[in-house]
Amino acid sequence: MVSGMGVSTAAQRYDTAVTRTHYPASYLLDGRVRWLLWFDGGDGSDGVVVSAPGRVPSFASLGGLRAFAGRCTIALSSETPQAPCDLDTAERWAAAPPTTLDCNGLLGAWNLLWDVAGSVGDDGAEFVRRHDAAVASDVYERMFWGCNLPSVTPLGEHFVPTWSDDEIATIAGVLREGVRVFREVVQSGDAA
Repeated sequence: MVSGMGVSTAAQRYDTAVTRTHYPASYLLDGRVRWLLWFDGGDGSDGVVVSAPGRVPSFASLGGLRAFAGRCTIALSSETPQAPCDLDTAERWAAAPPTTLDCNGLLGAWNLLWDVAGSVGDDGAEFVRRHDAAVASDVYERMFWGCNLPSVTPLGEHFVPTWSDDEIATIAGVLREGVRVFREVVQSGDAA
């Protein structure tokens, strides 16, 4: 369980000693959109709420997620939820990676997978190892710059990274392991 996380069942009170901003986060997997509770720790300690050691509750509807958050006394941000993170596309890409990639979509998936794996302790250890190796090799950073976010890309500039076969294999390996961990630890919280 993530340090400072006090949720072990939906009925127990969430540890509010740690200041976090919580957001509903949706994802697409197996053709279905589901919801989980993502948090911004404010200090780079982003993650997802776990309901039991190594388990992340997921909900079929935003209403179900809001009800869970209410039972756990977790205040949700009033910001409009973002579009679902497309794990189906990331999984398909990783299964047979072409030499080109959508940095925005794949990096969004990578970040969600990282936050889930980092929140579940030992269950996410292999993903964390692969992630750290990819970060060390600058693959993650080049994917970030390949997103060409307006806030960090100079006007009139556009970065298109080129990838070696080894780098494509690294990205595919990170995504495959991340989706494997995600499937293992994310479970329905609808009956909670």
